[in-house]
Amino acid sequence: MSIRKFIIPITLLLLVAVLSMGYTSFRVYKNNEGITLSEAFHLGFERAKAWDSNAQLVDLASVDDWQGGSKGKDGKRRHWNFIFCVPGKPQSLILTLHDQEFVYSKPGHDTFTEFITEAELQIDSPAALKAAPKKQLQPKVQGESEGYHFILLKHKGKSMIIVDGQDSGSNTKKLYIDSASGRIIEL
Repeated sequence: MSIRKFIIPITLLLLVAVLSMGYTSFRVYKNNEGITLSEAFHLGFERAKAWDSNAQLVDLASVDDWQGGSKGKDGKRRHWNFIFCVPGKPQSLILTLHDQEFVYSKPGHDTFTEFITEAELQIDSPAALKAAPKKQLQPKVQGESEGYHFILLKHKGKSMIIVDGQDSGSNTKKLYIDSASGRIIEL
């Protein structure tokens, strides 16, 4: 029996194993970079539409990501929470996204009257973040919400992106931006 009969298949198996490990490592690394509010919005909508084709977004917020990432300084976060509803029905869905993977899903019986349509999201978190220096908004330096956080919601009929940071005295400060026009909203 020739040793070649064993070496060639074993070599091919090792090559496939090494390539698949490299792909998996690249995929994990890429996912750890974070995503923008708009990217999270679209991923969440895709999942919510599978739950109910009439689903609408009520709230989208970045949450802490202790393992690294940019902490929102480039408009990206790794972890996001969503609330979806079915207009006119007591149906809701809470989702949590970590590194582009949904890790939590809980249907509920809540009713909401204000929700955000895709047409109302015309600017993304990196663009919203550009207004931060004009309003002396800085990333939070430490604590449970380090960096910048982003929230998309509708308040009194107005769809807005909230950029959460701090002022020069380390006090929490928020910047409110119209999600359709990109204009700063003074509240």
